[in-house]
Amino acid sequence: MSSLSFSSPVFALSTATTSGDCGATPFALLPGKSCTLPVVATPTATGSASGTLTATGSGPAGNAVALTASAT
Repeated sequence: MSSLSFSSPVFALSTATTSGDCGATPFALLPGKSCTLPVVATPTATGSASGTLTATGSGPAGNAVALTASAT
C-alpha cells in the first residue's frame, strides 16, 4: 500500500500504534496475507459519524480499496 487516507477528520490511525502490524506506508501486502490497521474515532459532535478509509496500492495498477467506517 502506498497511501492510506480518510474522507472524514473524525477517523484516524491510532497514534498509539500508527501502523498496526502492517508497517509504515508504503508497505507490502502479499497475496493471501493480511494486516491490522488500528482506527480511532474522535467525534466532534453528538450523534453518528461516517467516513471512508481509502488504501491505494503501490503496484503498476495502483488499485485502491475503499472501506466504510461509522461511529455512534
